[in-house]
Amino acid sequence: MAFNFDFGSIKEKMGNLAQAGVAQGKKVAAIARLKTDNMAQQDAVRKAYFAIGKAYYAKMQGHPDEEFAELFGKVDAAMSAIAANNAALKNLKAAEEVVIDVDITPDDVVDETAEAPAAEEAAPAEEAAPAEESTVDDVVADVQETVAEVTEGEAPTADEPKDEA
Repeated sequence: MAFNFDFGSIKEKMGNLAQAGVAQGKKVAAIARLKTDNMAQQDAVRKAYFAIGKAYYAKMQGHPDEEFAELFGKVDAAMSAIAANNAALKNLKAAEEVVIDVDITPDDVVDETAEAPAAEEAAPAEEAAPAEESTVDDVVADVQETVAEVTEGEAPTADEPKDEA
């Protein structure tokens, strides 16, 4: 079976297809350029409106027209809220630092897991007491270390595991 290809015709069609692709690319680029220019112009209009509104507010602040009185009220209320927030921020920043002073001793820690020893087991429980005290000492040391970290602002986060020695 013999095939007869007209390579000239194929070449011409491929050239036309490439030219159509280039033309479509130019069209898309022109559309994007015009849309970008429109967005820039809209931004310029928005800035101009803002400047006009700010100038009008400054000029008419004491006696706005009736149609703008509600908007002036909203601006005044927002400005008052901002001033109140700034005053609160200033007071918070000027306030004394909060100091957490925690002094925990082994006597302050209660071991709730230990059962009360029976009268016959009183002597063996007393012998085991030093081992429990070292555990209580470890707990006290851990609590004091955590308090120190919190007061220094370096408390471990939930994502960071606490170093255990």
